[in-house]
Amino acid sequence: MDKHKLIFTYGRITAFAVQLTECADVLQAVKIFPIEDEIIDICKQYDEIYFFEESEKSGGISEKICSILMQSGYNGKVTITAAEGFMPHMTVERQLERASLDYNGMKSIIGEQT
Repeated sequence: MDKHKLIFTYGRITAFAVQLTECADVLQAVKIFPIEDEIIDICKQYDEIYFFEESEKSGGISEKICSILMQSGYNGKVTITAAEGFMPHMTVERQLERASLDYNGMKSIIGEQT
């Protein structure tokens, strides 16, 4: 089986990611810290990894995992989509849409990278 693309996510936005299994495999983190070796081992099997997280991008779990991957010699492609900067008051649905953390945003990002 070709292990081309992986979506890594956790929390409520996983519901959007699992709708994209025709585009990529999905790894839902149940516990994000400490980062378990098994997560790194799974990630290393893929050519492309798409991280989606609702938290701030800088210093987030995606950056931490990417750092570990790079230190272990991973040379695949990684894309991190996360909240960045100030988010004005609006509905949660609109915030997720604006940050590309909804179904359409995820699909667009994965589609752009093909």
